[in-house]
Order: sequence, then structure tokens, then C-alpha cells
Amino acid sequence: MYTPPKTILIDIDGTILCHKGDLYKMMTEEPIVLPHVIERFLQWRREGHHIVLTTARTEGCRHTTERQLAKVGVFYDKLVMGLTSGPRVLINDIKPNGKKTAFAFSIPRDTGLGEVNIDQ
Repeated sequence: MYTPPKTILIDIDGTILCHKGDLYKMMTEEPIVLPHVIERFLQWRREGHHIVLTTARTEGCRHTTERQLAKVGVFYDKLVMGLTSGPRVLINDIKPNGKKTAFAFSIPRDTGLGEVNIDQ
């Protein structure tokens, strides 16, 4: 049975990279990839999913952020910057057959992606 690829929106700091506490440290210190991040990203790529990274880092930090992500081997399809550090809300419609098209995970900061299962 065909399962269409998903669009995965995922925050950077505290979710895929260790959160450093403030923007200055996130820009100047070496990034640390959290557990199971690379494995999950490789799995999602093999499965054909579209990866959109989100962050409250400012647009002026784009070049450094892109360099950090490339250095540690994190790849993606889009990078959305300059979001607020407040809650992120995803709204999508329900298909006519009743299938839900949006769900979310809130994981403890800096724990990595080991417990995330997008196959719901």
C-alpha cells in the first residue's frame, strides 16, 4: 500500500542540536548533534520525506547556521528562520476519508530523536 511522503517540520536548537542557552553561544560554539538525529534524517530521506527545519535564530544567522548544519551532516529541504521562540502551531485539514493530516511531538530539550516515531 502506497504511503505518501510526509513533510517533517523540526526545530533546530534543543531538538537536533544541543541547545546552548542563548543565540551568541549557538552562533560561536561548536554545534553538538543530539542522539539519533543523523539516523532519523537518513531514514526519513530514504522514505522520501520532505524535511523543513525551523528556528528562532534570526535571518542574519543563516550563513552560520547553514555552515553548522553542513559540518555535522544534517541535511534538509528548507530552512525557515526568524520564528518566535513561543509555541508553534500546525493547522491542516482532515481528508474526506477521515485521515488526519497533522500531528505533533513535543520532546524534552536535548534528548534527541530516539523516541520519535512519525509512522502513526
